Amino acid sequence: MSHIAPSRIRPLVAALVLAVLLAIAAALAPGAHLATSGAAASTAEPATYYVVRTRELAGADAKASQAVTQGTGRCNAHFGVKQFLTLTRLDAMFFQFTSNASTGRIEDQTTKALGPGYLCGVPGTKGNDIDAYAYGKLAVGTVDASGGCRISPQVLANVPVITSCLLTAKPQPAQGIDGALITSNSIVNLLDKNGAAPTGSVWTAQVFGHTKNPVDTGAVKPAGIQPETPGLDFFVVRTRNETTPSTSPDCARAGVSGTPLAIRTADLAAAQPDATGKVPEPSGPSAGKLTVCYAYVSNKGYRAFAIADLHTASKTFSVRSVGDCKVSTTAAGADVRGLTCALDVKSGAKGGLVTSNGLIDAGKPASAANSSVWTFALFGAPAAS
Repeated sequence: MSHIAPSRIRPLVAALVLAVLLAIAAALAPGAHLATSGAAASTAEPATYYVVRTRELAGADAKASQAVTQGTGRCNAHFGVKQFLTLTRLDAMFFQFTSNASTGRIEDQTTKALGPGYLCGVPGTKGNDIDAYAYGKLAVGTVDASGGCRISPQVLANVPVITSCLLTAKPQPAQGIDGALITSNSIVNLLDKNGAAPTGSVWTAQVFGHTKNPVDTGAVKPAGIQPETPGLDFFVVRTRNETTPSTSPDCARAGVSGTPLAIRTADLAAAQPDATGKVPEPSGPSAGKLTVCYAYVSNKGYRAFAIADLHTASKTFSVRSVGDCKVSTTAAGADVRGLTCALDVKSGAKGGLVTSNGLIDAGKPASAANSSVWTFALFGAPAAS
């Protein structure tokens, strides 16, 4: 990632402060009753998940990445005159990670280099804190996507900005890709205020279409990758055995007062990507349990309260989170929608962000048209042992 010039830090700080204040002050109005799930709708296109860890690049590594992605030029072309308002430009590398099969906690965050990427952002519109553009190369094909990012209003000493992004990717017909729904759980150290907290994310791409056989990008792990952020752990899991009960005691644990409008429960399994970043169907030992209680319709989609019981090697701990889930149309079919959540951690860790990416039957947020991927970025989670 390229550093931000000092002359641009003041407007950047102002934009971030304003965005955080707006996010904290956003009013969420109760709305209409939500339908509960029936039989899952069928998808018109196959959906495949790819999950990768990204880490920022600097110096010669960033220049080498830029030579492949041509990210700066693509960003400028995408935003046009708004390029002069760019808040940040990030050169990064995509990585396969290795997680614990019993807990979903990432243990090796940079197992294999998968390809270069680039992201840039300008002040947001249409309710976004940041409007973003991303471009990258993976074995499945080219990523060319845009959308919005949200800043998580958390107060943690010496912690960089926590953001979540929701991007839609352009079709790549030559690669059999009809589109993709892309989400991120990101730690963004925009001002380099904490040198021990490098910028990086876990990105989940739900790719639609009959994709071609993957082609290795030949990416090599850069020598300059920084060590991990102290105190930060990622858990990446995939749901299975979903149910939609009419009531659940877990909703009270999640912080819901009264009767929720819809509920989804699921068992969790570790989401371990292969050497291309592809995540298989959930299997293996249980990595925990998740209950999501949809309280009402908000101006951002659905207001959601979640409680997840996650594991360490010796005990179970509970993470409570609250936030919004957005509904998106996708190439998956007319009867299904994308449902992506960004929930702020309220207890179970010192802070963090919970994000998800999945498909639902249209109009039924508690339904599961496929098995969704959930990412927990937790500061101060219990130790792995």
